[in-house]
Order: sequence, then C-alpha cells, then structure tokens
Amino acid sequence: MNSQKPQEVFNMITYAGVLQDKATLQRSYKASGESSYSSPPAQLRQKHHGSQKRKLVEVSGCVTRQTFNELERMREQGGEKLSRSSVVGTLVTRGVQGNVDMQYGSMLEPVIKNEIKKNIGGYSNHIAFLAVNAFYKSAETDFKLDELLLHILRDSSELKKIQTEARIKARVALSQKTGEKK
Repeated sequence: MNSQKPQEVFNMITYAGVLQDKATLQRSYKASGESSYSSPPAQLRQKHHGSQKRKLVEVSGCVTRQTFNELERMREQGGEKLSRSSVVGTLVTRGVQGNVDMQYGSMLEPVIKNEIKKNIGGYSNHIAFLAVNAFYKSAETDFKLDELLLHILRDSSELKKIQTEARIKARVALSQKTGEKK
C-alpha cells in the first residue's frame, strides 16, 4: 500500500527530563553560515546592581597617599565609621557645587557692582544736594545777619570783630562735636 514513513507532528526534545515540543531556532543565515547577531554586543553594558530608582552614579579616581590618609581620618569622625564612598561622595559634591557657585558668582559680580554703584551714587548725590542746600541757607542767613548788624552798629570795624569772634566760637563748637582737639 502506502510505503511512506509516518511524519512526526511534533519535534520532541528532552531537556533535563522535561519534554519540549520545538527546538530553539538557529540564528544564522542559511546562505552564509554566520549568526545574525554579532558575537560581542555592540554596546557593552555594566552590570546593574540595585534599584532602578537609585540616582547615584559611580565615580572613580586616584589621589595621593596624603589625601587618602586624610579621607580615612574623615571616615572615623562622628563616632561611627563612615563608608569611604559616602565621604568621597560628599567631598566631590561640595567641590562641584563650589565650582558652580564660583561660576555663577563671577557672572553676578558685574551686576552687583553696577547695582551698588547705582545705589551709592544716588545716595551720595542726595547727600551732596543736602550739603549744598544747607550751605546756601547758611550763607544766606549769614549775609542777612551781617546787614542787620551793620544797620544797628553803623560801624564796620565793630562788625568785623563780631564776625571774627563768631567764627572762632563756631570752630570750637564744631571741634567739640567731632572730637577734634583745638
């Protein structure tokens, strides 16, 4: 009758005592005989340990023996011995933050200088205005007083004597206010 051999419906393979119904497909091009994936991966990834939520990245470097000894001394401060990683991480973070602050500070320096100059300039202009105004009022009062005394005394020599005495008393009063000696 029929001389054909019966065909297998499933290709049964045994792995460690467990039957598999299909074998793993080979990853090769039949024409070339080479695998379809490169032997070493195109991008090497470091082994990942720990949580995906961790926000720390490993940094490494070399330091002098003196710096290393100082790091070890820092680890022992505070009673409990700290990890070298935490001490180095803190120092590197502070150093980077200091560098960023210095760069930001150098950008702010001209702005701060300009604001100080503007504010002090406005203040000194106001003080100069008040000083000139006070001098003007004082000189005006002095001239009016001189005119009154000239009408009262009718002698200019007597007026000169009164003016000289007034100047001396004013200097003495001013030196006593400022703490100067005569």
